[in-house]
Amino acid sequence: MALKPFPEDFVRRVIADISGSWADLGGCVRHLAFGPVEVELRTLGRGNLEHLFPAISHGAQSAGFDAPVIVYALDSQATGMAPPPDTWPVELDGDAHQASSYWSADTGIGAACDLERGIWSLYDANKKTALCWYRDGHRLPEWEPAAPFRIALHWAALSFGAQMVHGAAIGKAGRGILLTGPGGSGKSTTTAAVIEHGLETSGEDFVLLDGGHPPKAHALYDTLKLTGMALDVFPRLAGAADNPDRSGDEKARVHLSKAATQKFVPAIAIHVLVSSRIANAEHTTWHPSNRVKMLQALAPSTMFLLRTAMRESFEHMATLVRDLPCYQLELGRDPREVAMAMENFIETMCP
Repeated sequence: MALKPFPEDFVRRVIADISGSWADLGGCVRHLAFGPVEVELRTLGRGNLEHLFPAISHGAQSAGFDAPVIVYALDSQATGMAPPPDTWPVELDGDAHQASSYWSADTGIGAACDLERGIWSLYDANKKTALCWYRDGHRLPEWEPAAPFRIALHWAALSFGAQMVHGAAIGKAGRGILLTGPGGSGKSTTTAAVIEHGLETSGEDFVLLDGGHPPKAHALYDTLKLTGMALDVFPRLAGAADNPDRSGDEKARVHLSKAATQKFVPAIAIHVLVSSRIANAEHTTWHPSNRVKMLQALAPSTMFLLRTAMRESFEHMATLVRDLPCYQLELGRDPREVAMAMENFIETMCP
């Protein structure tokens, strides 16, 4: 069986239909800016999607703001409109894994879906319009409120020459580092530790990097996710979680724009790239890392989570790794000691 071409007309048609009928259907408009990235978020089925906005509310702009990229958010259950498809429209040869994302740089059409949860993201770059399409806004995975509209904002960022990356920006007086690594490498706990110690962050899971020299990491999501030991070590932050009724395996979700107002900053100039590893030693140490290892720490998780436009994303990250010093951070067992070591590192490397 030959690979069928992706039906790009489907993406164009759905986006055109929503664009044409949105004003008559009613909804909510939010104007948002995250550094260079400016979007107008238009919501249909507002009530079911309100829990998605706290993570990005710090980006709200005045009503007169004129955003060049439009992102629609549609909750089919709340509006009574047709739900997103329950099958992916491309067949692969034999028993190959059926991919659920699509991107064409030539036509500017993007699509990605989570069939099990009924979440689709569509994009028409020529119209500078994206659609986040939810089957039921009340039945979303716990990570969606932590990083809402992620793939749509990824596409929007590309149109501004910016790049979302999976990492934490940590700094002092506006200068600092990008801390990266796979899940479980200590980014969230380290970010909580440095906040309580008095350092700054512009995000601990995703940040937006511009093309400056040095690049700035702009705040996109204000979410800090805590679990395990961190809940006991940082009780003030844990007590500010907006999901106190979470299940046992769900992380506490803290909005830093409210829980750490002075330490959650709009942007941090990035002077050093740092990959982290939990060493459980008495003291935190660091040493230079080669660029291949740094790219391996940064690129796979970013591209896996963003799903589309992988070539463009990789090129952004390869440039970043080429232009900045790279270090490996071996995290000690005491988060407070880690925070003091991090401050010393930033003062030394980011004068």
